[in-house]
Amino acid sequence: MARAIGSWLSGPPVPSDFQPGVRLGLPADGPGSVASIGSRVGAFVIDAIVANLLAGLPYVFGVHYSADLRGFVILGAFLLVELIFDALYGQTIGKRLLGIRVIRADGNGLGSFPWLLLRAVLLGLLVPAVVWDRDRRGLHDKAAGVVVVVDPNKAAARRPPVAPPVKAGAVRSAGPARTPKKAPPAANRRKRRR
Repeated sequence: MARAIGSWLSGPPVPSDFQPGVRLGLPADGPGSVASIGSRVGAFVIDAIVANLLAGLPYVFGVHYSADLRGFVILGAFLLVELIFDALYGQTIGKRLLGIRVIRADGNGLGSFPWLLLRAVLLGLLVPAVVWDRDRRGLHDKAAGVVVVVDPNKAAARRPPVAPPVKAGAVRSAGPARTPKKAPPAANRRKRRR
């Protein structure tokens, strides 16, 4: 009986060569691949710190609220940042710092606002955020039809320029070709001597 329950809870076996996101048409690794769990958790921590700072901002202006209410204010600030930044830019501050972004699962740009609102509400419930599938998508991601990927734009900006191919038999110089400076015309040389 224990074996039957254990196999039911763990789900079907995952092949050893399984790559998250490949079933969704995403690359196995590199730009555009599914973001790692570590980068998602790191982005969450950074965004939680930002939300905590935003929740403390009213204190600067003399607005005070109870400790019980502060937790709800922090959660509201977190969800608001999550909703606005994901809808406008596809990434929050934490996601941007860690080089990940939210895109539609079909790869056609950012998620639409109503679906991202649903994602934020489900994220606020926390339960869907800790239930993941094989492609590292939480239930809140699946409900919104989005996936968190390594930012292809940031990876393209980091990529070093590619040198042109060398023709067979050609010798490549160690550095850029330098041209000698041209001497100024004779008329200019005369004016300088005076």
